Amino acid sequence: MDKRLYPAMITAARKAGFPIRMIRDDQITWAGATPDAATRDAILAAAALGDRQEAVRAECRRRIYAIASAEAQSNMALAQGQIAARPGSGRSAGDLALLAGVAAALDWVTQMRAAYAALSADPDADYTSDTAWPDCPAEAKAVAAQF
Repeated sequence: MDKRLYPAMITAARKAGFPIRMIRDDQITWAGATPDAATRDAILAAAALGDRQEAVRAECRRRIYAIASAEAQSNMALAQGQIAARPGSGRSAGDLALLAGVAAALDWVTQMRAAYAALSADPDADYTSDTAWPDCPAEAKAVAAQF
């Protein structure tokens, strides 16, 4: 068993009702009842899925932050709120472009979340491939670059 799976294994076992006291050299010491072979296999499969979900989540986060850092996202939301608070007649062309770019960015993040869900559920999908993820719209990139 891959040692990277130990934390996910402990979590999956606890959720299955079979808490683990210790894992050493691939030997599991159970804190209570010992699960049967089928349950152990199910726990290991759940651990592998949990590990994959974390890896895909990290890749999704990395791709989003490559376009807009957390600070940029916060500033985009603040600017959007300030513009939205003004009456429509008081908005400039730049304001409208910013609103369109923020809307495009939010739509892209929604698409990224959907891609995360699909990629984390498919053990054969290559989540590191650029083709597995939606492209960020140009207007979203342009707005993010301002912040």
